[in-house]
Amino acid sequence: MWVSLIISNPAIGPKESLLQDRKRDYRSVVISKQNKLVYYAEGDNIRIAALWDTRREPAAQADNIK
Repeated sequence: MWVSLIISNPAIGPKESLLQDRKRDYRSVVISKQNKLVYYAEGDNIRIAALWDTRREPAAQADNIK
């Protein structure tokens, strides 16, 4: 479900506030109570940057994304 929504509209997820200082325009969608998908659009491609566990410290997970 999320895959087709993101492919048809890459801007569907809000910009990820913890990653605003990065050169890519990272966005995220909550896919379950415990998981958030972080992605960015690159041309016609959607790249998955991370799958965050929402039970963990978000800032620590953001540090793993360049």
